[in-house]
Amino acid sequence: MLSIDVKQWGGNLLFALLLFTFAADPTNTVFHLKDAMFVLLMAYNIVFFQADWRRLVYFFIGLVAITVPLLLAVARGEIIDEEFVVGLYKSLAPLCLLPWIHCYDVVRLARWPVFITGLIVVVLFWIIIIVPETETAIYMYMKTTNETIMMANRYFLGFKFFCMYHKSTACFLFVFAVAFYQCITKGKRTLPALLVFVVLFNTFLVSGTRMTILFPFLVMGVILFHFYHRKRYYNYVLYPLLVLAGLLFVFLVIKLMADTSEPSNIVKYAHLTSYKKLFDECPSYLLWGQGPGTRFYSEGFHRMSLQTEWTYVELVRYMGVFALLVLALFLWPICQLWKYSRQDELCWVLGSAYVVYLIIAGTNPLLLSSTGMFALLLIYSFLARIEDKRP
Repeated sequence: MLSIDVKQWGGNLLFALLLFTFAADPTNTVFHLKDAMFVLLMAYNIVFFQADWRRLVYFFIGLVAITVPLLLAVARGEIIDEEFVVGLYKSLAPLCLLPWIHCYDVVRLARWPVFITGLIVVVLFWIIIIVPETETAIYMYMKTTNETIMMANRYFLGFKFFCMYHKSTACFLFVFAVAFYQCITKGKRTLPALLVFVVLFNTFLVSGTRMTILFPFLVMGVILFHFYHRKRYYNYVLYPLLVLAGLLFVFLVIKLMADTSEPSNIVKYAHLTSYKKLFDECPSYLLWGQGPGTRFYSEGFHRMSLQTEWTYVELVRYMGVFALLVLALFLWPICQLWKYSRQDELCWVLGSAYVVYLIIAGTNPLLLSSTGMFALLLIYSFLARIEDKRP
């Protein structure tokens, strides 16, 4: 018989490897191990750990949200992309791990998978900056992996930047927030925390996307305000700095969003026009949805499209009112984090990162994916550990 420590060590290793496949290979085209690691971890949990089957309800909520609109779409004779639907169902599979989530400290386990992934991005970025001849080879390799890391030259406020955006960058926010909290908190500062913070901060800066560049600053601002606003002497510096930073942040967001000449903005706003036209022509889609795996004509892409970057609008198009079930899965943790905020100060740290993640996910297809499941597993693990500490 294995000891409890050995069982936990084995489970932690498998869970960390699964998180690494989620973080480093969200498209499952680099290592091709995502499915195998999930099945292996499920089998390990079933054999060695006791499950809390009540948490499986979250998986069934997601299942209902996809299946009912899908059946209605099939009954109406809609054309369904079967591969896309299978992908949606597979994206929900990690929720089957929730019955054992109380056995793991996912916040801790996520640190090194995220750190290693961020380090890879930063190292590749500087290799290209220092040796530009390597750019073509790296770019061609990324093309073979469904652009796990997207490379491009972008223009912001009139300046040209080379950027490398990893598709799972948004879920790095949780590890980044915890590392920043440790760096600013006396008694918690460590060299690993500083290394994680520096590497991930650079990962965000080189990503080239407006939200993943700006919103980490918002997370840091919220954390600084919460932990220092009651300290007498800090207020003289903190409040003016935060007000100035807040005004600058709002100005940059409005400036970037209002730039109608920016290519990505043109595409995004054209998508919204197409959604409005679709719902005007078929208002029943607001109630029952057009169905997962269906297509609509998008003026942004100038073609029939399965999916756009407007995640929450897309959920309504797919599922209608059943999209509320998916939203409930992601919004319920916010209520719980607020409830336990006085019990554990990390609630504010992870809560700020989680809210910002949900904002970023609104204009990126990140919810029903391994990246979204990464976020849910981490938050539900944290909440489960708080509940276990209750008297």
